[in-house]
Amino acid sequence: MAEIAHANRAFLARAVRYVAGKGVGQFLDLGSGLPASPNVHEIARAVNPDARVVYLDRDPVVLAHARALLAVDDKVSVVGADIRDHEDLLTDQVLTTRIDCAAPVCVLLVSVLHFWPRQKRTQR
Repeated sequence: MAEIAHANRAFLARAVRYVAGKGVGQFLDLGSGLPASPNVHEIARAVNPDARVVYLDRDPVVLAHARALLAVDDKVSVVGADIRDHEDLLTDQVLTTRIDCAAPVCVLLVSVLHFWPRQKRTQR
């Protein structure tokens, strides 16, 4: 498990560096989980010091830690929401003031989708 966690973190770092290097300056980390250094804002800001990041998770323990450790300035925010509630997510005041949806945004769903319950398909 530790090897998988390290591989996922390395992938996240490579992806954020690549996208930031292509000029994207906004990051939305959905299902961010417990903060682990380097965090998305640290990685992105190594390439683009003005990068903005919104971390989103629904777990109260994750949110408490994230708010204590990640809200370092006005370009980094933490939002408590469920990624399955996309309408609420896209109208969240914190998110909409931090992220400009008219400009490119890197949406990160790293190590998240396998937790999403698979819906039963109806037979036709």
